[in-house]
Amino acid sequence: MRKHRGKGLKRIFSAFMMLMFVCALFMIDAQAKGNVQDTGFEFSFSDYTPYTGWLTSPREKKDYTSSYMKCTEVSKTNYSYTAWVVAADNSELGIDVGSKKYVFLAGSERWMVNYVKEKGYSKARIEGMPNQNGSYRVKGKWSPDSV
Repeated sequence: MRKHRGKGLKRIFSAFMMLMFVCALFMIDAQAKGNVQDTGFEFSFSDYTPYTGWLTSPREKKDYTSSYMKCTEVSKTNYSYTAWVVAADNSELGIDVGSKKYVFLAGSERWMVNYVKEKGYSKARIEGMPNQNGSYRVKGKWSPDSV
């Protein structure tokens, strides 16, 4: 009888472990629902334009992952820009949260480390600035969270 009883405990233990595994999968899936939809952006840099319009629209930041940006086009060959993630509130400005700065050329993409959620904010933007003089335009896509 003891051998039979041992098999029953093994089955119960196996069923319990399987249940725990399935629960873990659901928890991982629930946490991986960040705001990862790409949205287009365009920055128009100019020596004669005041420092405005060099921010993406604010978007909800759902998790603690990096943000994502890809530069798809720069209007002048070998020109670049620098971008970083900022927090967003109801103002027109971005709020510095100590995020790292990244240089983008046409075709480059980055997963951008940032501290928006850690600093208690729920919305993010990406701020950019030109690296060369003159007027030029950059386009691309971004998302506040990454997979």
